Amino acid sequence: MQDRVADPSISRQLVERIRAGDRTAETELWRNYSRSLLFILRRTGDASLAQDALQECFRIALVQLRVGIIDNPDAVAGYLRSIALHVLAGLCRVRGGPHDDAALENLVADERFDPLHVTHSLQLREIIGKLIAELKVQRDRELLWRHYVLDHAKDLLCRDLG
Repeated sequence: MQDRVADPSISRQLVERIRAGDRTAETELWRNYSRSLLFILRRTGDASLAQDALQECFRIALVQLRVGIIDNPDAVAGYLRSIALHVLAGLCRVRGGPHDDAALENLVADERFDPLHVTHSLQLREIIGKLIAELKVQRDRELLWRHYVLDHAKDLLCRDLG
C-alpha cells in the first residue's frame, strides 16, 4: 500500500482526531507515513530491525499524540522520522549490530530519505505512469517510461531506440 502523505492541514486534522480517540485516524497515520519511514529504516540493511523500529516508532508516536505531546501538528512527518531514527539507534545498540552512530547520523542528515520527499517522489512517479499509460504509441510510452520513471540516461535511450 502506498503512502498518502497529507498536506499540513490534513496532518493537523489527523493529530486532532487521534487526540480525540479516533482509531481510524491512527490507521490513516500508518497509511500516510509507514512506507516512507520503512524506506529510511531499511537503509540499515536489516529488514527485521527496520520493521521492529517502525512498529515501535508508531507505538511511541501514538501514545504521545494521544496525550498531546507534539509542538507542531503540521510537522508530523518530521516528528515520526525523528522518533523512528531514535528507536532505530536504540535497537542497534541493544542488538549490538554492525550499525554505528556515525552511520545513523548520515541516515538522519540525508534529506533524500525524508518521508515527505520520498512520498512526493513516489506520488509523482505514479501520476507520470498513469499519464504515460494513456499514450497511444508504444514507442512513446517506452521512451517516456524509461526516461521519467526508470531514470535511464538520454544517451542510453537514443542508442536503444535508434
